[in-house]
Amino acid sequence: MKGKLVLRNIVSVLETKDMTRLTKEAYKYLINNCGFIAHYSHEGFISTYQNDIPRFIKALYDCIIRQKQHGYFDSPNSFLLDFPYEDMTKLEIHKELLLYLSNRKEDILASRKALAQDQDLKRLRLAEVIEQYHLRNNIPFEKYGIIAGEFKGEVI
Repeated sequence: MKGKLVLRNIVSVLETKDMTRLTKEAYKYLINNCGFIAHYSHEGFISTYQNDIPRFIKALYDCIIRQKQHGYFDSPNSFLLDFPYEDMTKLEIHKELLLYLSNRKEDILASRKALAQDQDLKRLRLAEVIEQYHLRNNIPFEKYGIIAGEFKGEVI
């Protein structure tokens, strides 16, 4: 397998924001080297992130930055130097992805903003669900803040 093909495919997914373009080789690279869980299959991975590209971008960027901060980019024993592809090492792929993502700060910021807005909506929805429950059941209700977790079978 060619590392440059994996790199080009991931960049293509990031540019088009279309997870269905993700190849199985790029999927394997992401789950084995970038801290993503397998989601049981290539199709499951695509389905998880297809409607949540901002979360995919943020997770990829955060993973690569975390690996850099922990010294994986500089260590001669780094797992990123193991099992090189035919034309480039995992470390070279990581560095290229980091360079690409760093030059697209607006995508990272937009991803973080979208995730924050999503969390705010979930918190608001939870507060509304709790308040409606209390009103329906004639239970006094005071707002002490936002609770995160599961309420009446709905994970928030």
